Amino acid sequence: TMFYRITDTDIARKLHEFTLEGAKYRVAQNDDGTAPGLYINGDRGTLTGATSTTGVISTKTWTADRWIGAKVRIYDGKGDGQIRTITDNDTTSITVAAWDITPDSTSKIIIYNTEWWTPITGHGITALRGAPCVAGKIAWFPQGEALASRYMQVNASTYTFGNGGATNKFDIMCAVPTATGGTYLYGAKPSTAAVYYSTAVTAAAAFAAQRTVGESDFRITALTVWNGELLVGKEDGWYKYSNTRVEKMNVGMSDIPVSSNCAVSGVHMGALWFGWNFSTQMLAGGQVDREAYYQGYRDMPQARRGVPSAYVGSVGWLFKATDAGAGTSTINAWNGFGWHEVFRAYG
Repeated sequence: TMFYRITDTDIARKLHEFTLEGAKYRVAQNDDGTAPGLYINGDRGTLTGATSTTGVISTKTWTADRWIGAKVRIYDGKGDGQIRTITDNDTTSITVAAWDITPDSTSKIIIYNTEWWTPITGHGITALRGAPCVAGKIAWFPQGEALASRYMQVNASTYTFGNGGATNKFDIMCAVPTATGGTYLYGAKPSTAAVYYSTAVTAAAAFAAQRTVGESDFRITALTVWNGELLVGKEDGWYKYSNTRVEKMNVGMSDIPVSSNCAVSGVHMGALWFGWNFSTQMLAGGQVDREAYYQGYRDMPQARRGVPSAYVGSVGWLFKATDAGAGTSTINAWNGFGWHEVFRAYG
């Protein structure tokens, strides 16, 4: 017996996950520059009614039974902090075991821990250029140097979207906590190797104070935060950035400038792990471990050659994704002793 599986047309893209007001979202950065899809894991909203075992949002049009087995959490308003497993749902209500405190119309909920991702329409993002940037209760979506970034805010059971300020036009954005408990926003324009910043975390934040990072011959590939500092990744290495100075991190990695260098990174066990050419490097204590990962190293097959595309740290493990294009892409796990292949995908 032969089996067939019908799927949507494959789209070359990268999915970015981010969290806004306690809920998990995904947005697609399509390789062809077309408008992305935006999704929330489960759903969210402000209750319009409730009983001791239910919660109602009258404006919803859920599919019956879709949320059975998912979790629901009240994250604001009456009953804040309660978590329940959903036992039933219809188009506008969920059923749970009895609440300790019956919620009311001030209660805001998140439905999560489900396989269902709900599309969010009307976002107005036309061409995502980098990962979303979240600070406070606002998410920004960089759209390049010609278009203002889009912003997103939760508004009861819906969302508010709009264009950022006229100076908010970047490929890359990053939020950096300050020593005084505030947050600065940073934006990068790779074509000129320039970084801008704003001290106002608002939807229409104004960016100023351009600083060129290194030579403009090498493009900016990333902005990230490590040990409380903003690091600027470029094709020729990492730079420490502050509002008063830019300092090249001289770790001996300027000899092979490549467009993917430093583009993805992740923190694990206090060290910064990042992609350099086809390898993974580990930065700790001002030194780089060049032996962290390369093809054929510590039981990894020689055929797993490709550009690092993501790093995710977990308890005791570091996970790394490699995009091999037409080759064999892979997800590897590092446990402190060696690399282990956990998934592979053939081109």
